Parts: sequence; C-alpha cells; structure tokens
Amino acid sequence: MQPVLPRSPMNGLHQSVYMALSLASALVGSWTALDLFGRVHANIGRARSAWLVAASLALGLSVWAADFEAMLGFHVDRPVPYDAALVALSLAVAVGGCGLAFFLAAQRRGEIVSTVGSGSILGAGICLTHFVGLAAMRTMPVIGFHPMMVALSLVVAMVAAGAGLAAADLDRGLQTRGPAVLGLTLAIVGGHYASIAALQFQLGGVAPIDGVDSSGLAYSVAGAAIFVLFLASIAALFDRRFEALAAIEAKRNETQLRAILEQTPVGIIVADAPGGEIRFANSEAEHLMGHALVGQSIASEKAAYGPIDEQGRRRSAESSPLMRAVRRGYRTERLIQRYRRPDGAVVMLEMAAAPIRDADGRVVQGATTFHDVTAKLKAEEALRQSQRMEGIGQLTGGVAHDFNNVLTAVLGSLSLAVRRVSDDRAREQIENAMQAAERGAKLTSQLLAFSRRQRLEPQPVDLNAMIERLGGLFAGTLGGMVKVEHELAAGLPPAMADTAQLELALLNLALNARDAMPRGGLLRLSTALVTLGEPRGPIEPESGRYLAVAVADSGPGMSPEVAERAFEPFFTTKPQGLGSGLGLSQVLGLAKQLGGGLRLTTAPGEGAAVTIYLPVSAVPAKPEPPPDEAPRAVEGATVLVVDDDADVRRFVVDLLAESGYTVSSAEDGPAGLRALSEQGPFDLLLLDFAMPGMTGTEVARSVRALDPEQPVLMMTGYLEHEAVLSELGVQPMLQKPFDPSDLLYRVSNLIRPRD
Repeated sequence: MQPVLPRSPMNGLHQSVYMALSLASALVGSWTALDLFGRVHANIGRARSAWLVAASLALGLSVWAADFEAMLGFHVDRPVPYDAALVALSLAVAVGGCGLAFFLAAQRRGEIVSTVGSGSILGAGICLTHFVGLAAMRTMPVIGFHPMMVALSLVVAMVAAGAGLAAADLDRGLQTRGPAVLGLTLAIVGGHYASIAALQFQLGGVAPIDGVDSSGLAYSVAGAAIFVLFLASIAALFDRRFEALAAIEAKRNETQLRAILEQTPVGIIVADAPGGEIRFANSEAEHLMGHALVGQSIASEKAAYGPIDEQGRRRSAESSPLMRAVRRGYRTERLIQRYRRPDGAVVMLEMAAAPIRDADGRVVQGATTFHDVTAKLKAEEALRQSQRMEGIGQLTGGVAHDFNNVLTAVLGSLSLAVRRVSDDRAREQIENAMQAAERGAKLTSQLLAFSRRQRLEPQPVDLNAMIERLGGLFAGTLGGMVKVEHELAAGLPPAMADTAQLELALLNLALNARDAMPRGGLLRLSTALVTLGEPRGPIEPESGRYLAVAVADSGPGMSPEVAERAFEPFFTTKPQGLGSGLGLSQVLGLAKQLGGGLRLTTAPGEGAAVTIYLPVSAVPAKPEPPPDEAPRAVEGATVLVVDDDADVRRFVVDLLAESGYTVSSAEDGPAGLRALSEQGPFDLLLLDFAMPGMTGTEVARSVRALDPEQPVLMMTGYLEHEAVLSELGVQPMLQKPFDPSDLLYRVSNLIRPRD
C-alpha cells in the first residue's frame, strides 16, 4: 500500500520572457478585439456578424495564447507535456466565451444589465480557459484547486472584464479605449495568475506522460496568435481607412443636409427620447414659435408661451405630437394646434410628428414638422361665411320676392280703396294699413339689400348735402340724449350710390348707435376721400380710390367675438323683439352691390365706427325729383298685363282701367303670347319678371323677335338676371311693391303717342 502524499500549492519560477510575452499578447489582443468590436456598431447584416466573429476570435486567441504562454514560462523541475484534446478545448472555451460576451454587449449597448452580464460571461470564460489549460498539464498527478483562490480568480476576471467593456461602451476615442484595454488585460493576466495560485498537487515522482511538447506548443501558440492578430489589425486598419473616407463623405452629407433643413420653409424640430430635450431646430421653427428652441425640453410647462386650447389655457406637454412620438412612439399626421408665442400672438400650426428608431427598433429620437396655417384657416372661414351668407341670401331673396307680390296687391288695393271712401274714420284705418304695409316693404328692401338682389339705381350723390338734409331726421329719430356732430370734408366729388338706399343705411347705422348708448352719447357723421390698399377682410373693398362716409358712436364698443359676427344675418345683441339682426347685413349688401365695402373699427370701451366706402362718380350730381302727380293716360292706349299672381294682376288691371287705359290680362307667359296674337297689337306689355313655365324675359324675347320696337315694362320683386335684360334692351324696370302713381308715370312715358 502506497503512502498518501501531502497536497501542496504548486511552486515554481515564472520566467520573465514568457511573462512579458503573455502580457503583450493580452494587451495587443484586447486592443485589436475592441477595435474590431467597434466596427460591429458601424455595420449591419452580414458585415456586422463578420466583425463580431473577428472580434471574438481576436480576443479568444489572445486569452488562450496569453494563458499558455504564461504556463510555458512557469518553470518546474521536470518537462511538462500537454493533453492535445484539452488544449483544443481551452481554445474553444476562450473563443466561445468571448463571442457570447460580445454578442450580448452588442445587443443592448449602453444598458447596465447588458454590461454586467457580458462582463460576467467574459470573466467566467477567461477563468474557465485557464483552468482547462491547467488541466491539460500532464506532469503532476491528482491536481486540485483551492476554493478561495478559484473564487478570487473569478472575481478578478469578471470585475476587470466588466470594467473594460463598460469603458469600451462609452466609445469616446483613446480616452476610453486605453482604460478598456487595461481592464481586459487585467482580466486575462489577473485571472491566469490567480488560477495558478489556486492549483494544488501531490508530491512525489511520477513517470513522464506522453503529450504535446511544451516548446513546440509555445512557438505554435505564439506564432498563430501573433499572425491572426496581425491579420486582424491589418483588416482593422483597412476598415479604419474606409471608415475615414466614409466619415468625410458623411460630414459632407451632414453639412449639406443641415443646410437643406435650415433653409426649408417648414419648421423642423428633433428631440431626444424619452426626456424630450430638443437637439435640433431649424430657423423656420424658431421663427414660427418666436423663441430659441435648442436645449429646451418639450416636457416643460413653466413658460407662458406654448400650445394652448380654444380657451387660451396652456395644454399639457403630454398632448404634444412630438412628446407622444418620443415617449410612446406614436405617429401624428396633420394635427392643427394653437400656439401662443412669447409676444402674445397666437398662430395656428399644422403639425406632423414621428418617432426615430435605431437598428434594433428602439425609439431614440422624435421629429416634428409644422407650418403656419393661420391665414389659410381664416381664408377658409371667410369662404364658409361667404357661402353661408350666399345661401341665406338666396333664401331671403326668394322670400322677399313672394312677399313683394303680396305687398304690391295689398298697397295697390288699399290705394284704390282709399279713393272711394269718404268716411274719415275708414280712410284713417285704410291709411294705417297702408303704413303697416309700407313697413313690410322696407323689411323686404332690407332682405333684398342683404341678398344683393335688389335693383339699385346708382347715380351721382353729394354725400355732404345728403347728410345735411338728414340732420333733421336724425335729430327727431335719435332723441335729445344723443348729440349729433358732422365732420364733412370740403370739395368732395360725388359718389355713385342709390340715394334712397344709402339714406336708409345711414339711418340704420344711426339707430344702432343710439341703441348702443341708452344713456346718451355722441354720434359723429364724417366724410372723406380716401385711397385704400389691399383689403384686410372680406367685407372691405378692393384697393382703390373711394368716398368714405362713417358713422361713429361713443358707446361701449364691441368685443372681438361680437365684432366678428356683427355682419352675420339675423345676429343681434339687442333684447328679443327689439332687433331683426339685418341692419348691418343690409348695409354690407348695399355697399358690396354698389361696388364698395365696409370697415368696422371697434374695441371694448372705445365705441364703434362703421365706414361705408363708395365708388367715386365720374359725373357731377344732378338730382332729378319725381313728378308731383301722375300724367293722364294716352287716349285709346292699350296695355297687356301678364302676371301669375292673381291679386297683383287684378290690382294693376283696375288701376290702369280707372286711369283710362284699355287693359287685357293673362295669367302666364303662353297665355300672354296668345292674347297678343289674338287681341294685339298693344301699345305696352306689362310683364312680371318671375313666372312659372315661361318667364317675363322669355316672353319679351319672343315678342321682340317679331316686333323689335314693342314697348315693354318689367315688374319684379327681385332681380338676378340684369345681364340678360340688358342684352334684350329691356331697361325699364319697376320694383315691387310700387306706388300707383309711379306705375302710371312709367306707363305714360313708355307708350308712344299715336299718329
């Protein structure tokens, strides 16, 4: 029975040459491996995998070579052969451990868990390579390892490897590459010598065991390692060269791209994820938002400026499209947002935002583009308002036409009835009814003026003389609590306007001013000759020279919200029953129909002023007062009345018959043409403009085709085809409702005297 030999730590001398060679292999291998690993992040696909494999081979070979070079330098009193299979296994362990560590580090770069995990794997791989290499030694029998020293070797290797990979992950050039290389070198060398210290063996002679010759192994390991590392360095140098060229090209492209972004007429902002710090903002973005942006955080809600809601309250930063992009990876397209600038101005920005992801799909930044759509939205709102007013105008024009037919029959019949009544009380009641009907006629006149379908009779008007003439009417209508002042510019040319409608418009404005000053105040009427530039809004006229007549009051003024809706039809701030909401709409319709426009100047506490702009007349004003009484009928004259409204037709027939005319009537256009062929010719055709089936225009066209000289007088409750009438030469028009004397006057003027 052989005695049990005592276990003892492995003692020997470390030869300095091999120690230096081992240290050099660790240093050069670590530097080369990290250099190759740096290429991993600069490539994708197969190139990325190739650089990852190259880095793993470089570091694995350096770990393996440094380990065996150090063991070859460990001098004992006998030759040390090595087991070839375990030598190969140690190489596989070294390359595999390094590859797994690099793979993990490349997947989640910059994360603590990734750095700790990859450092632990690399340290464990280095230690396992050392212990497998020690196990390959075939000299001492029954080799064991001291547990505490094994643990120490693992700790040294893991900590040093983790520190090296963490320093390499910062990627700041030589200032971090040096500490990273030192960290990996310490992991390789420190792990090896700690594992050597952990080795234990039994004393006693042992017969030599066949194995790989140590000297041949040493030279082979060193030569192979140096050759592979040399090739890897050459490859890295070439890659560096190509990377330098690519960096120059990238710099050129970056400069060009930055110039393009800076000069793009769209605001562009790029912010980091997830904090929202702004990294880039072009000049257009800072111009639109009115302040510097780079370095600020989109998550901040402290500033008074920023996105606001409809009530002007500051919106939450989380509602920002850019914040949703960097925080949640949301994509936003065509979102309109109100933005208050530092100067207090509010602009409407149409924004789009999208997250920017890296190769692994993680959101690293967010980008937003935006442009100012304030003017566009105002134009769209003006168009919608114009279309809305046009629709209401068509409705009111049609209603006014039908109502005018009714009023024509009512006023005409009352005017005929009052002639036949001798009882004073009955005459008074009939006259009251006529006054009520005339008020209805004024209402339809307002409706027609708003719808811009009323036939106006523009003529040169002396504005100053008109205002002086209206002075008494204003004084009696406005009451003693309102003081009226005139500021009339001297030497004004006449304006082109309809006298009656302009007087009605000024009266409406004066009444509105009076209602705005229930406790009294000042009403100022002024005139001037002005030259206007481009219009500020849809109610103002085109640029040019105009005569301006303004009605200003000292009332409380209007808020911006009320002023914006002041010209909408049926909008009023007066109590129910005290206003129709058509006053300003009528004035606007009149001004636009005359070829001019309006301007409203008001503010809370500063009163209100409405200025009417009218075209300048090229001829002087020549007022033509209507005749005092209707002329007598032409003896034997015949008139054909064509109107689809039975009440209007009956009234016109009775009025003309009582005046001495021979009158025939027809209920529509075809019946009128038959009457003309069977009973004609007639000295005058009195036609209603709007009739079903065949309009008055079509009847006139058919008659004029046979007799171009046939006199025609057109009656209408509204007018929307003046161009057609002008082509026919049908200039005489009679607006419903009309005064009986006006009808008789027109008829007598159109009938040609008989030979």
